[in-house]
Amino acid sequence: MRRMRDVRRLLAVCAAGLALSSVATDVQAQSDPNARNTAGRQLGQNRPPDLFSKNKEEKELWERIREAATPDLKYSSALAKNIATTKSLARMECYDALIKVNEQAHGAGILVDGKPLGEPPNPHLITDFEQAAEVIDNLAADSPVMLACAKGAQLGRLTALEFITALLTGVAIVPKLPVP
Repeated sequence: MRRMRDVRRLLAVCAAGLALSSVATDVQAQSDPNARNTAGRQLGQNRPPDLFSKNKEEKELWERIREAATPDLKYSSALAKNIATTKSLARMECYDALIKVNEQAHGAGILVDGKPLGEPPNPHLITDFEQAAEVIDNLAADSPVMLACAKGAQLGRLTALEFITALLTGVAIVPKLPVP
């Protein structure tokens, strides 16, 4: 029982530290009238607190996912589906997962009191924490987007992060050759 209490305290301290570290971000985000809304999105606005100071690659990937144009992702998915090869179907699965994450990142389909998600409340410290948690959840190794992209990554002998980055940047995917 005491151990559970210690774990809860540790989690509370971690959450409080994360919340305090995002205070500066809150001040900037509160001055942004076009924060996360579903009607007129301003790409790159109202980003979650910087939790990726140690991992620049993940931060850049999340930015690319958020900024990807949904129609472009959907068109690419349709093209990949049309080819219907093992590799193209693996890419299609990844595109479909990226579409879902991209829409989620912009609040699509989320209702608050039966209405589409609009501007975050003021203050929105807890909202910022949840948005940061979304980033972590979506880039975890067992997340739907990483699992959906793993097959395509494996076919190209890439990591999931490398594969998704290649898809989102339009870089030709050249499989890694095994080193003898």
